[in-house]
Amino acid sequence: MWKPIPDYETAYEASTEGQIRSLERIVSYTRRDGRCVQRKYPSKVLTPGLNSRGYEIVTLCDADNRHHTRAVHRLVLETFVGPKQPGQECRHLDGNIRNNALTNLYWGTAAENMADKIAHGTWVRGSRVGNSRLTEPQVREIKARLAQKESHASIALDYDVKTVTISAISAGRNWSWI
Repeated sequence: MWKPIPDYETAYEASTEGQIRSLERIVSYTRRDGRCVQRKYPSKVLTPGLNSRGYEIVTLCDADNRHHTRAVHRLVLETFVGPKQPGQECRHLDGNIRNNALTNLYWGTAAENMADKIAHGTWVRGSRVGNSRLTEPQVREIKARLAQKESHASIALDYDVKTVTISAISAGRNWSWI
């Protein structure tokens, strides 16, 4: 089922399957030589790109010819459920951020969204973080050495990390779940 997207009703629609399409329209514009021309654009399903976090995005053009990059999951929820309320964010119920079907999306709190990420195993932490220098077994070894009152500096030297990293592990600011 297709429905007009709020604020873009005359130009775009969202589907319950998680797709966005442009509507057929005629656009008037002035060429460089000063002539006013019209161009007819056919309706088509937009091919989404991906943002830096892996979410599908599309670029929509408003009535003033300004371009806006929007996340597909937000457009689907705003179209079929309504606007996001304060303190809410979009939840992907199956953990797949590319599944933008309405049946997979829900407005929820940050805590609910985090619980979903933990349940689906999609929460990036520990050695799964791209710039992590330590692994889970190494952190277990570090914690064992800290329990034996070994100095932060000597542990940091052995693992080629800074002493502040060892201090953060010791204080429970980093790697607290291990």
